[in-house]
Amino acid sequence: QYRQLAAFDLRGALGSAPFLVMLVLGLLMIFSVLKFGASMYGTELYPVTRRMLSAIDGGMSLFLVIVVTFYAGELVWRERSLRVAEATDAYALPDWIPLASKMTALTGLVVTLLLAGVLFTAGWQLGHGHTALEPLLYFKGIALSVLPFMLMAALAVFLQAVSGNKFIGYLLMIVYLVARATMGMLDLDHLLYRYGSATPTPYSDMNHYGHFIGPHLLLRGYWAAFAAALLVVALLFWPRGTSLGLRDRLRQARARLRGPALATLAGSLLVFAGLGGWIFYNTNVLNDYVPGDL
Repeated sequence: QYRQLAAFDLRGALGSAPFLVMLVLGLLMIFSVLKFGASMYGTELYPVTRRMLSAIDGGMSLFLVIVVTFYAGELVWRERSLRVAEATDAYALPDWIPLASKMTALTGLVVTLLLAGVLFTAGWQLGHGHTALEPLLYFKGIALSVLPFMLMAALAVFLQAVSGNKFIGYLLMIVYLVARATMGMLDLDHLLYRYGSATPTPYSDMNHYGHFIGPHLLLRGYWAAFAAALLVVALLFWPRGTSLGLRDRLRQARARLRGPALATLAGSLLVFAGLGGWIFYNTNVLNDYVPGDL
């Protein structure tokens, strides 16, 4: 059931006009980055894979944010938009299957955009006579790029489910994005309270990702634990049934908070708190934390 629903959601999103428009615009942006960033101080740069990954990140990031935000609402409320929710909600499905299928579809959209960027930049490399494509580095770079957008997808789905309205969910996601940008301007940059943030992972040909990858993945795990808690709460408030009133949804959420859902919520919060304490100890106790404005 999960595989069928996930494949159905993903096929519908991949063939939709908004996704195809974002795909084309993203590839055009990558082309612009490669075309006008091919030299430094008048010296031509080789189209090595690490540069291609940087171009993919720079060209696709904005469109990935738009895709995740837009399709979180479209997928969560698709059945109600098509007026078939009364039939689909009556299916003999566990509550987690629709949620998991939507998250899988969102992840598939992110991966598809990034893979399109890989194919485009690999073609650019070959077209410019560079045959050392480094497919393993492409795989690692794309895997690292997928993680933050999976966390963003979890937040977007959570806001859609808890708000109980697609457009309120969009509004809340826009408020989050604006608040995140504002925090950066105000140098509120501690990674323990900036959702989805992590340390950078600069790549060099001598030591690859080196010692940067450990702290980066630790912070990704920290926020992944919090995202898991958000998804459990989204599951508790998942729209199912004829009534979307707040009182009915709260009663439904209390009824769902038991067994595996309760254990997953408690476990994810414990991991979140444990990793957060370890990161705080290393950042603020063993070392002096210096904000960005100092």
